[in-house]
Amino acid sequence: PYVTIYKMKALSNLVAKMMVKLKYVNLLNILLNEEVVPELLLEKCKPHLISPHLLRCLNDQKFKSKQRKKFLLALELMGADKKPPSERAAQAVLDALNQHPTS
Repeated sequence: PYVTIYKMKALSNLVAKMMVKLKYVNLLNILLNEEVVPELLLEKCKPHLISPHLLRCLNDQKFKSKQRKKFLLALELMGADKKPPSERAAQAVLDALNQHPTS
């Protein structure tokens, strides 16, 4: 179990807010389209806001169990039970080449 935290300088923060239009920044949250991993970003990245989430990760068995179940689901969605990603990527390239042979 863990928490995502990230802080940056004010100007970078402003530019990021204008350019990035993601609901989440943590890969697992993006993949599952829900906040499985708490995200404390930018102005929310303050010790008094972070510590309750960290304590929850350490002490709340129900929260930890739910997070772990969601992690397993994310791994399944990414194909962790299949061939390694490099082999799947190579096979996708070969399949594409076979569908469109060059002359």
